[in-house]
Formats: sequence, C-alpha cells, structure tokens
Amino acid sequence: MTKQSIRKVTARFLDGYIVSTEIGHGSNTRSGTYEIFPDDWCCIDPANPRTKKYRGRICKFTGEYRENDYDLLVKIRFADTGRTGFIDIAHLIPALPEQIPVVDDKRI
Repeated sequence: MTKQSIRKVTARFLDGYIVSTEIGHGSNTRSGTYEIFPDDWCCIDPANPRTKKYRGRICKFTGEYRENDYDLLVKIRFADTGRTGFIDIAHLIPALPEQIPVVDDKRI
C-alpha cells in the first residue's frame, strides 16, 4: 500500500475571489501547500498518475475562472503555444525557477 500525499492549492483571482482545494492521490504527487496569484507561472501536474493531458506543460495563470455545476476551472495561457485553456485548479503547482521561460513575445 502506498503512502498518500496531500497537496493544498490556494488561488487568488483578479476579482478578489479566493479558492482553496486539497487533493491526495499517491506518493508520486508533489505535495505541499501552494499559493497561486494572477500572472504566476505554473506547471500542470495532475495528482492522478494516469492523467496524461497537459502533464508537465508550463503555463501562466491569468487570474480568471469559469464555474460549472460541479467544478471551478481556471484560465491559463500555455507558454509554448500562447493558446488559452481551462483546467482544474488542483492540477496547478508553481513552476520551478528553471522552468520559467524567458519570453519577449506579447502573446504570453
């Protein structure tokens, strides 16, 4: 049986809304307590090891969100393509300094 690690993510949005979420899935999850602010660089790291979509991609947290019936999705802008998308807040962790891209492009 594997030891379960817990990750707590708190996000602050442009309109002053603050959301905290906690997840735990397995020992391979980067655990800890993280705070994310608008325009922070993040790395997408889903807790579930079987979730491959966007894993490891670097993005910028825009500070906007969208709610649906059961979930809160945050808006991100990918560093490699400049495209925007929405993702569950629990999948974001702050990017390490060596992961932050040096960008002169206005699209990001």
